Amino acid sequence: MRRCTTTSRALSFVLVAVAAAGNRAAAQDATIAIAGGVATDQRGVRSNALSVAPSVSFSPSNAVSLQLGGNATRFASEAFSLGAGGSVSGQNPIGRFAALTLTGSGNASRLQGASRAVFAQADVVPALELRLWRMALFGGMRAATGVVRQETQPSIPIGGASGNTASTTSSGIGPVFGAVLALGDMEKTLRLGAREERLRIAGVTVPERTLSASLSFALTPVASLDLNAGRYDGNRLIGTPAGDYVSAGVSFRIAGSREPSLPAARGARPQPAGTTRLSIRALDAQRVEIAGDFNEWKPRAATRAANGVWYADLTIPPGQYRYAFRVNGTEWRVPDGATAVDDGFGGKSAWLTVSGARSR
Repeated sequence: MRRCTTTSRALSFVLVAVAAAGNRAAAQDATIAIAGGVATDQRGVRSNALSVAPSVSFSPSNAVSLQLGGNATRFASEAFSLGAGGSVSGQNPIGRFAALTLTGSGNASRLQGASRAVFAQADVVPALELRLWRMALFGGMRAATGVVRQETQPSIPIGGASGNTASTTSSGIGPVFGAVLALGDMEKTLRLGAREERLRIAGVTVPERTLSASLSFALTPVASLDLNAGRYDGNRLIGTPAGDYVSAGVSFRIAGSREPSLPAARGARPQPAGTTRLSIRALDAQRVEIAGDFNEWKPRAATRAANGVWYADLTIPPGQYRYAFRVNGTEWRVPDGATAVDDGFGGKSAWLTVSGARSR
């Protein structure tokens, strides 16, 4: 009973946080995903499964992002899994193509079925990330701990005896590295990931590898079709075996920023015909530059308007692009009001669609 209460409280906290964060100005996105497919549960049993997963992500600043989520999965094997988790990440850019990052995460899940168990783990990962085209490469160290509380049934059932509860704790530290390749645009996105970690647990180091692939198609501005597949080695921290999954489902965006508009550059010179004006409010800046896919990320100087908004009028061919502003030669920022997308580092780039008319 106590294990059920602990996990339920954790999930309740996440769901409350989802609702609250969705109403805050810093919120970037809140979604709920419904998916069905084939998956392996924590016991290593593979069967059909249906899951519902609410989540919220928001960024109080360009350098920090937070994600919270919950998950409820029903397996055809009659097992049921309930989980909750969260992560926070920060980054310190080193130029445009590198960053030092620090990520902390924690999650817990309860498996109810022929056997009952609670699994929980937490970790912290400092890393160096490099971006090459649409690929992000990362390498660092992972320090992690895991706890398992499992109910053991008596060998000879007597009356209504429910058995005993055994608890184990494991910790480890070791290198982690991998890569993520992201292709596509706002309408469709393909993401491929590979990760390997070598935690030293109880004096033994064994590689653990994870492969993942996801494909997302935008159906409407608030709904998308998601296809996911992956495989993973056994988790030695919490004692779960290797497994795999294949699923298809729909994600619904239930909260997020309103339709954006970039800050106006008051007192700026008239915008030349056939150009696109991009702007950012940076009152503390001595120098601002802009770079993006449209100029191969070669920074170009922006101009300061009378109200502290920096702007650049660019001739950009029709299409979809990612871009960002570099402030004082070091810090990359996304302007308030821009549609932000993952830059592959855990940070954000701004998204720009230029129509044939080349309007803002």
